Amino acid sequence: MMKLKNLYKLAWVLPIAFGLTFMAYTPNTSETNQDNKEQEKKEEKVITVNELIHDFGTIKEANGEVTTVFTVTNNMETPILLSDVRVSCGCSNTTWTKEPIEPGKTGKVTVNFNPAGLYGPFEKYVNIVTTGTPNRISLRIKGIIE
Repeated sequence: MMKLKNLYKLAWVLPIAFGLTFMAYTPNTSETNQDNKEQEKKEEKVITVNELIHDFGTIKEANGEVTTVFTVTNNMETPILLSDVRVSCGCSNTTWTKEPIEPGKTGKVTVNFNPAGLYGPFEKYVNIVTTGTPNRISLRIKGIIE
């Protein structure tokens, strides 16, 4: 009979002990949520561009050069520079904001594409080097030349 009473006691004590042990290792939800919010804030503080791919659609070679402007926004807490912008072929050229872009402000990357002597679909790359995050941004222009 004594063994049976001890067995009943163990049946109650063990689940309580395990429960307390797991509760001790359960993460504090408010701390976890705060950590997630801080991480989201860090992720938001980056450079953004209004579009990563610009599609000119169908253009005519005879109409000459076409132009698009990418808008770069500084969402960081410090000024940034667009230190270099390169295009993937000689059929394109760029101009860009050379002055520091203050937090919350925008800069421009203008891309001119000359379809002379080209025909059919095209896709060209515009690579931006910045002093912010990310420090390299790859953009594309594309379309079809008739």
